[in-house]
Amino acid sequence: MTLISFFDEDPLDNIGDILFLKPDLCIFLGESSATMTKCLNRIRKLLDSRKLPTQVLAQSVPYGDMDSAKDVLTRLVAKYPD
Repeated sequence: MTLISFFDEDPLDNIGDILFLKPDLCIFLGESSATMTKCLNRIRKLLDSRKLPTQVLAQSVPYGDMDSAKDVLTRLVAKYPD
């Protein structure tokens, strides 16, 4: 299963669904930032420590650009139909 999630600066909001659903892949959508990079690295370390094989990726989406967000979501759903 692939989980597509909007990145939140609150780490608990980012990790909860992964721990509950245990997807094969989680793709976070958000503005490319140092905060997002640091948080995703921490999530990867946590998943490794719990022996969870979920792969975590980031997809940049310009803030406030709904058309770009829709296009990115459409492409991701087509690429990862599960």
